[in-house]
Amino acid sequence: MTLPALALLLLVPQDVEKAKAAVKKYEQQTYAILKDGKPMGSATLTSRVEGDAMIFDDVIASSAGGRDVRFGLKVTYALDASLTLRSFETSGERVTKGAVQGKTLSVQTATRPKTVELRGATMAGMALLRQIAMLEPKDGVSFAFDELQVEEGGLRKDQKLSYAGTDKVKRGSREVDAAKWTLADGVTFLAIDGVVVKLVAPGTEFVLEEAVERVYRRTTDGKEIGTLTTRTRRDGETLIFEDRVIGKNKTTTIDLMLHETVTAATGATRSFSVVAAKAEATRGTVKGGILTLKLTTGMGEETKEIKLAGDLCTRMGLLRRVAAGEPREGGSITVIVFDPITTDVGAELKITCSGREKVTLGAREREAHKWSGGAMTFWVADGIVVKAVFDERDGLELVEK
Repeated sequence: MTLPALALLLLVPQDVEKAKAAVKKYEQQTYAILKDGKPMGSATLTSRVEGDAMIFDDVIASSAGGRDVRFGLKVTYALDASLTLRSFETSGERVTKGAVQGKTLSVQTATRPKTVELRGATMAGMALLRQIAMLEPKDGVSFAFDELQVEEGGLRKDQKLSYAGTDKVKRGSREVDAAKWTLADGVTFLAIDGVVVKLVAPGTEFVLEEAVERVYRRTTDGKEIGTLTTRTRRDGETLIFEDRVIGKNKTTTIDLMLHETVTAATGATRSFSVVAAKAEATRGTVKGGILTLKLTTGMGEETKEIKLAGDLCTRMGLLRRVAAGEPREGGSITVIVFDPITTDVGAELKITCSGREKVTLGAREREAHKWSGGAMTFWVADGIVVKAVFDERDGLELVEK
């Protein structure tokens, strides 16, 4: 199975509840793509249920031949016992669309329209990973399917996925057992609790990135105004923060994505970007004590430089920086706080731990270390910021699962 073939998938599950469970497991997963052991890109898989439909929206971004390549596939299925394919659409250099009536898939490729007669379970790209989440890993279990090649509008018929026992896979600093699934063309999938953590094809690997995700309620004057979802993962000596802010900011409805890279050893920001729904963006890099900002709006692009007197830390990054501080009375961190949304750069700030106290979270109390500095206060429990207050008005509160 080639990399383009791995990029596209459809699926027919045996049971609606299993399908919903698979959607939940693949609500959002990101894989690093390695070519002959060297990084070449990433694959981001998202899944959701909308009414009577299940939607997969996947993106592969890679560097090939000295240029960046981005390929996307959005597939919609009926949420029923056979999970019937309804439509698909690719994005990237070539756009292909398809819609199903009965068992006939009508495809509009880059060159011409064509029709494909579907025979049953029809797979295309990364949806096979969701199918694995629905299969029981035991001897004798297999899954037969046809593979849909959406860019060409063709089928590779009579493919078969088979359970092949267990194998060791490295997760973090240790090796663990994983269920092993194989295809006849040498592709291997290693899965833990139904989630594929490693996919190995000749010369190419997809490795699930280990990330920690948390959700916070955002409040102003005690009233809930939206959510903050934080996602943290590590890539060697770099920490990568991927955050999403949804809700209201004063009188404006906002939906922002924040991406930040940080030096793991020091917690210092190296680069960041903020992208709004209207494609307005703020991007920044820190090098040699200089913050270079690029501001993009509907009016054009503006670049400016700001000299820094110390390590930069964004307001979102501050949640991780404080959480990593030494939890003892008198412990402290010193940072220059930067708000990437407003682009305000603050003065050097010392945030100090004043010891433990009880903090109210929802309907219960728990003990946490209190950190304060400037107009900000944080409560940290078990290495996690569980509550924060900024400027006495704006707050964050961890949504505990």
